Amino acid sequence: MGDQSPKAKRTWEIYNILGEHEAKMQQLEAEGKLPKATPKKKRRVEQSESSEEVTSSSESSGNEGKRRVKNSVRKKVKLGPSG
Repeated sequence: MGDQSPKAKRTWEIYNILGEHEAKMQQLEAEGKLPKATPKKKRRVEQSESSEEVTSSSESSGNEGKRRVKNSVRKKVKLGPSG
């Protein structure tokens, strides 16, 4: 294991953390401290809300302008040889 790259080491660290987390969640579920279906539904709602926030923030940033430039350049390239 000493010859692994830093990325491989980090991957294993994350894998181990996720394994520990999964074990802890199963333990809490077995003890009845964690409802089975409710957290998943809440997470999905939070993810959809956060993804909407991300798209709206990216549209308000400079990314939208860059996309417009790229599209206009593509149109000019397509029209150039035919015109």
